[in-house]
Amino acid sequence: VCPPSVFSAWITQLEEHTVQGSLKVYMYHGGERTDDVNELKKYDIVLTTYSTLAVEEPWEDSPVKKMEWLRIILDEAHNIKNANAQQSRVVCKLKASRRWAVTGTPIQNGSFDLYSLMAFLRFEPFSI
Repeated sequence: VCPPSVFSAWITQLEEHTVQGSLKVYMYHGGERTDDVNELKKYDIVLTTYSTLAVEEPWEDSPVKKMEWLRIILDEAHNIKNANAQQSRVVCKLKASRRWAVTGTPIQNGSFDLYSLMAFLRFEPFSI
């Protein structure tokens, strides 16, 4: 999960640093994205944006919500610093065995910026 501003950078980096054809990558973004969870299961990597997840309606029917991911990586994870924002609530609801939060600026306004990051990473008591 990344901001739209780095979405194309992820695509470029995957192309540059993996053997062509070794990974199946799906771009879950835009109006043509699938609504079929079984389609998503065919891919090794699913790239999406915070804003795409924030507008998934109804959330209960979202294939992204229905998936049980091996790993979810939040790039520019400080984008979930506002615990009340839709994108923060949505990414914290995703099911995954492993969770990574990547950011160079975990605190921008104050220590409460860490709350959503801790909730996403499932650090108790923040994840209760």
